[in-house]
Amino acid sequence: MPFRSVENRSKTNFWKSQGGEPVMHLLSLVRNEHMKIFSRFRTWSFMVLLVLLTLLPLFLQNKAPQEGNWQTQLEQENIQLQKTVGDPEMPQSEVQSLRNKIMVNEYRIAHSIKPYNSVWGTVNELSVYIAVVTFFTVIVTSDAVAGEFSAGTIKMLLTRPVSRSKVLLSKYLASFCFGLILLCLLFAASFIIGSVAHGFEGVSDPYLYVKDGAVHEGSMVLHSMSTYGLKSVNLLMLVTLAFMISAVFRSVNMAVAISILLLFTGNLIVFVLSKFEWVKYVLFANTDLTKYLDGGVPMEGMSMNFSLAVLAAYFVLFNAVSWTVFAKRDVAA
Repeated sequence: MPFRSVENRSKTNFWKSQGGEPVMHLLSLVRNEHMKIFSRFRTWSFMVLLVLLTLLPLFLQNKAPQEGNWQTQLEQENIQLQKTVGDPEMPQSEVQSLRNKIMVNEYRIAHSIKPYNSVWGTVNELSVYIAVVTFFTVIVTSDAVAGEFSAGTIKMLLTRPVSRSKVLLSKYLASFCFGLILLCLLFAASFIIGSVAHGFEGVSDPYLYVKDGAVHEGSMVLHSMSTYGLKSVNLLMLVTLAFMISAVFRSVNMAVAISILLLFTGNLIVFVLSKFEWVKYVLFANTDLTKYLDGGVPMEGMSMNFSLAVLAAYFVLFNAVSWTVFAKRDVAA
C-alpha cells in the first residue's frame, strides 16, 4: 500500500508539472455529469426505445412484396427519374442529383451490382433514426443547465473551487458524449439487424458515386461511416442550440420545444425561404452535408467549404452566448 500511494503521488505530481491538473479536473466533472445522466431511468428508456425502433423495418421488410428483378426495377426507376429531370420547375441542384442517380443505376445494370440489399444497405437506411438520437440528446442537453436552476442545485454546484466556464464545458461535453453513445448504439444495432436480415451477402459490394461526370467505386464501410458522421452535424448544431437556450433562459421546456420544433421544421423553413438569395446563410440550409457525398449541392452557389464556414459561425455564436451569459449570471436571480 505505501508503494502504491507513492506511485499515485508521483503520477499526480507529473500531471501537475505538465499542466495536466486542469484537464484532470475537467475529466472528473465530465464523469460526474455522465453519472447524473445515466442514473436516470429516462436515459435507459431512450436507449431501449432506440434499439426497438431499429427492429421495426425488419418486420415491415418481411411483409413487403418484391415483384420482378432488380434490373427491371432500376430501369423503371430511371424512366421516372428522366421525367422528373425534364420538369422545367425542378431546381438545377436537384436535377444534377437525379442525373447522378440515373448514372449510378445504369452502372449497376451494366456491371451486375445489386442495390443496397445488404447489411450496409440496412445501416444506411436506418441512419434516418439519427433524428431520433437528436431528439433524445436534445432532451438530455436541455436539462443539463436549466435543470440545475429548476432543482435549486446550481448554487451548490458553483460553490466548488472550479470556474464557471469549466462547469459549463463539462455539461456540454457530457451531453454531446451521450449523443455519441446513442449514435454508436444505433450503428451497432443497425449492423446486427442488417446481418440478421441479409446475412453477410453483398457486404463487400462497392459504394457507387459520381465524380467528374463518371461513376466510381468506393468503400461501403467508409461511406456508411461518412453518412453517419455528416448526418450528425445536425445533431451537433441542435444540441449546441438547446444548450444555449438552456443556459440563457434557464427553461428546460423552452429549450426542448424550440430545438425539437426546428428539428422537424428546419427543412420546411428553408423550402419556404428558398426564393431568397440569402437563404443559403440560414443554419438549416447547411446542416445536411450528405448531399455533397453524391456530388450534389443543397442549392446553387453552395459548396462543402461554404456550408462548413456557415456552420462554424453558428457554432461559435451559440457557444459564445452560452458562456457569456452563464459566466456573468447572478445565480440568486
